Amino acid sequence: MDYTLPQRLAPIALLRVFLRVIRFMLSNLWPLLVVYFLRVNRRSEAGFENDNFIYIIYGVLGLTVISGLIRYFTFRWQVDGDALIIRYGVIRKVDLRIPFERIQAIDLQQPWYYQLGNAARFVVDTAGSKSNEAEIWALKMAEAEALRSYIHEKKAEIDAESSPEEERTEVAVPTEEVEWVRVDISTLIKIGLFRNHLRSIAAFIGGAFYLYSQLQEFLEADEINNQIAEFAQGVPMVLSIFVILAVLVVVAAVLFSVGVTIFRFFGFNIVERNGALVARYGLTSVKTRQIRPSKIQILRTEQGPVFKALKILKFKIEQAYAEKVRNKDDFSIPGSPQQMVMALRTRIFGEMPNMVHTGASFKWFWYRVTRIGLLPLIVPIGVGYYLDDHVWFLAWFWLLLQAGYSYLLWKNQGIAIDDEVLAVRKQVVFDKRAVLQLSRVQAVEQQRSWFQRRRGLCTLNIETAGGSVSLPYISDEVADKLSNYLLYKSETAKLDWM
Repeated sequence: MDYTLPQRLAPIALLRVFLRVIRFMLSNLWPLLVVYFLRVNRRSEAGFENDNFIYIIYGVLGLTVISGLIRYFTFRWQVDGDALIIRYGVIRKVDLRIPFERIQAIDLQQPWYYQLGNAARFVVDTAGSKSNEAEIWALKMAEAEALRSYIHEKKAEIDAESSPEEERTEVAVPTEEVEWVRVDISTLIKIGLFRNHLRSIAAFIGGAFYLYSQLQEFLEADEINNQIAEFAQGVPMVLSIFVILAVLVVVAAVLFSVGVTIFRFFGFNIVERNGALVARYGLTSVKTRQIRPSKIQILRTEQGPVFKALKILKFKIEQAYAEKVRNKDDFSIPGSPQQMVMALRTRIFGEMPNMVHTGASFKWFWYRVTRIGLLPLIVPIGVGYYLDDHVWFLAWFWLLLQAGYSYLLWKNQGIAIDDEVLAVRKQVVFDKRAVLQLSRVQAVEQQRSWFQRRRGLCTLNIETAGGSVSLPYISDEVADKLSNYLLYKSETAKLDWM
């Protein structure tokens, strides 16, 4: 294929146009459709007659279809020198030029209907953008993979020309395809069973309240309450109802979590191909993420007691973004085999130095206990004591809880550093770690509260293009020495990091 000539989209993109119309209708017009088809009595008060009302809906849908068709038939893409060119539009023309050196990652995404036509969405992320910079709606899968390989080859040539060979530090790249991480179906089931279900439970409870409020639009409140009361009379104890409902909600939340985990991360694996890490996952909507190890900013891992027993490790690979907004396009999965994740970390960062305590002052413990544990209790304890209400005594459990939490937080601070990498750890219940190369450091910030200034302490924030890590309540002397060392290693580094 001659990439210098304007190319059109694959025909499957037409199906996307009509599916976007359906999605728009369901997400934006459903209240109007409900009002129309259920013939709500208040329809006339809004000033809409039957015909005029439905014509408005037809008009909105028609404009949506026309705009989608115009974009499809006018969409063209091509390669001009060392840049990807995308053009579309008639009234509002878009002419987008993306230099190869700015491209951070290229994703190939396959929704279920794209799989029918063996096509993929070609999504381009660039360093410095908050969201996807550009997207080619639909390409044949073979064409998409060929274009991605072509761009990466050109990008590698640009990097080689811009950095003299004697000044470059290359990492050994496997000549054959290597699989670093694979998550089977049994691991996904374990992840779905034991991950945090509070969000799912809250969603089910919220859905129940929403259903109740919607029923009130069609039934009288007394009628609903009577139906609930009649149901409750058939149960010996009212408490049993809440127990049964609680069990049902928890079971539903767990099953929902397992289902979502399987559908979203089915077949998750990370392989290294031609010097790039490629992640592929998804059941109905297959996504392919690709990034070179030299572009990785931070690797974060998290492991709780249950996952530790199951030898499952949650991890996330963060890339460079000008404005970090919990980017959903990073390599992230709620759990993977621990041994595989550790091997991947070694591939990216090398062997880890030994972890030691950060030297955080124990005054941090007393500060947290006083500010978070004790001060919030002064008013409730005083009021309870004045009213002679012995329940106030239970407030002391909050103080004990905060004392235990603060002690574990102070005790389990950790740092590991050598000439190449920095790793930090914090742990109370969950063991959370972050690893980065010293050459990725962009800025070092020292923060001091009034409490810290009086005691010669500070919190050190280490910034990269993909996120930050912090070392709380270390001494000013250690912070100054560590800041100077990190900035020196960053400024003298000869690695190509962007």
